[in-house]
Amino acid sequence: MDSCTGYGFVNVFGTNESSKTKLDFRSKSKSICMNSQNNDPDQVHSISIVVPRSLTHHANHHVNSVKSDSSINTLSYVESVQSANDSENTQIHVGSAMVAVIGTLAAWTSLKLVNRVRRTRFVKKRTGKRDVAEKLHPKIAQFYDLRSAMWERVWGEHMHHGFYGLNESFDAYKNPQKAQIDMMHQLLSLGDIDALKSKDQLKILDVGCGIGGSVRFLATQLVNATVQGVTLSPEQVKRANEINASKNLNDRAHVSRGDAMELPFDDSTFDVVWSLESAEHFPDKFQFIREAFRVLKPGGTLLMAAWCHRSCPPALSVDDRYVLENVYEKYCVSHMCSLDEFKNYALRAKFRRIETADWTAAVKPFWRDVVKSAVSMKGVKELVSTGIPAIESALAMRHMIEGFNRNTIVFGVMTARKPYSHELEQEDRLLEALTCRSTEN
Repeated sequence: MDSCTGYGFVNVFGTNESSKTKLDFRSKSKSICMNSQNNDPDQVHSISIVVPRSLTHHANHHVNSVKSDSSINTLSYVESVQSANDSENTQIHVGSAMVAVIGTLAAWTSLKLVNRVRRTRFVKKRTGKRDVAEKLHPKIAQFYDLRSAMWERVWGEHMHHGFYGLNESFDAYKNPQKAQIDMMHQLLSLGDIDALKSKDQLKILDVGCGIGGSVRFLATQLVNATVQGVTLSPEQVKRANEINASKNLNDRAHVSRGDAMELPFDDSTFDVVWSLESAEHFPDKFQFIREAFRVLKPGGTLLMAAWCHRSCPPALSVDDRYVLENVYEKYCVSHMCSLDEFKNYALRAKFRRIETADWTAAVKPFWRDVVKSAVSMKGVKELVSTGIPAIESALAMRHMIEGFNRNTIVFGVMTARKPYSHELEQEDRLLEALTCRSTEN
């Protein structure tokens, strides 16, 4: 408080008491006195205002209000700075994420490009290197001579896909050995089983029979049947007949060495020609179909299942061909054709009542089970003891899996009937009549 009675002192800003400014409100003239040691405004650090006590309260209230507003403004400024920093940090994080994403995409694109170049080169290198029968047959025989014993010890007597069901009956976790049995049941059901069972004597030829698993299955299911199997592998012939004898089936089940391109049997010998996953090895598919037609009796049935590639068009892509060429190389496959091509071959060979089906969905789980068996303790032991070629075949499973997942590989089945001669003659007359009518018009 100032020494003047009735006046209050308000220090507005600064703390330097050496210079003061006082406002005298005692007169209406509101005189202002500058009490400063010098007149330099830069040296004035505080202003003292002498006001009546009645105004002191209002002045202090105003100053507090100013300070409060200043505090709020300061807080707002700090918050705005913090917000700006947070925004800047967020932008930095977003920018880093963008860089990471772009880098990942660039790396992925580069890998795809490198992979495409590698696959293209591999396909070009393999194109045109399809072996003729004379060169391929020894390779197929050696392929199965080396691996059949290993497969039997791991999987048993059947060397083909399992059938896991279609649509409502699909069971992805079916026992794989049961699935293999079901495959043979399904293929046999496509033929007229009742008509086959009604025959006094039934003769069946299994082309590409392996160690005779399906030979014995057919002999067991059709007790009126004599089943003959053929394979290129001498080791398979030996083992198949050993098992036949052990199961007392050697009087109705027999396996010999034979070539599907030139079957060692007379014309019109068999009631059924059966081929379960062997036609993919045949270097000339059409020749096999013609041979099947030749050895079948009139009214006889062809039942076959084979690895195929998808229908064309569209043409097979580089990725499609890369998968197929690897399968050809590692599994000693000549080449695959589409299911439509098999049907065309059957028509050209004069088969009739031709039916085809795509069972790809029913066999896909099989390769999961094959992988499991390969990585099991028993599977690894067998692969190592068999040698590098067997290990390479096991590693090639990834190509089969990719082929099925890409729909490049199709598991196709076909049934066809050999017509009687009079049926073909009647068909020829109808075609001749249609041709003449077309010419007249």
